[in-house]
Amino acid sequence: MGSARDSAPDPKWAGSPVRPPPSARLRLHPVSTITPAVQAHIDDLGERPRAAVNALFRRLKVPAQMVGIGSLFNIHFTDESVVGYRAVARGDRRMFLLLRLALMNRGIIIALRGLGCIASVMSGAEVEAFHSGLEGAVEEDLELAQ
Repeated sequence: MGSARDSAPDPKWAGSPVRPPPSARLRLHPVSTITPAVQAHIDDLGERPRAAVNALFRRLKVPAQMVGIGSLFNIHFTDESVVGYRAVARGDRRMFLLLRLALMNRGIIIALRGLGCIASVMSGAEVEAFHSGLEGAVEEDLELAQ
């Protein structure tokens, strides 16, 4: 006589030994949908905020920069060329944390280390919202902190 445990399905694994569970299949699906056109869209959306934010920092004379490639970007409060960890470590961490808080107050979340990313489902509207939020944060909030 088997126990209820023997007949109950394992909630962590809803697939079979031959077919993975739906959650595993969903994780693999988006990778296969990144076509060259989608990648070009992501790359373009990633380059636009980097160029605009760096122009904003220069215009406002803020010693900061946004660096990255493709869909990924980082914001660093240093005017030193970011070519390694030491340049980032010498940056103004306090100003970055203030910027991060100001962005969160505007509904924009970036990672604690300054990392952000662009997703293929985003459009120019999200990029513009990010730029507008960052511009407001730098002009209104960080001006008082310096």
